[in-house]
Amino acid sequence: IEGKYAESEILVGQYNPAQARTAIKDKMAPVAKGNLAAFRAGDTHVLKLINSVECVWKDAVEDEYFDDDSQRWYAVETNSAK
Repeated sequence: IEGKYAESEILVGQYNPAQARTAIKDKMAPVAKGNLAAFRAGDTHVLKLINSVECVWKDAVEDEYFDDDSQRWYAVETNSAK
């Protein structure tokens, strides 16, 4: 997507969020790009999203919002908003 998102919340999947985006060197590297070194509460990010986690990930998904029917997005690129 491009532009502004009208809702107050958005559910976005990230591949291995504990790992810096530049450190990802496995088969997911092409869909886990960006300059983000670490996620910290309160930080702002610029995301490149696709409309489904299932487009890139076929295995089990860790989803704390399993009872929420909202659209799930996947971040193919995550950058710090400076």
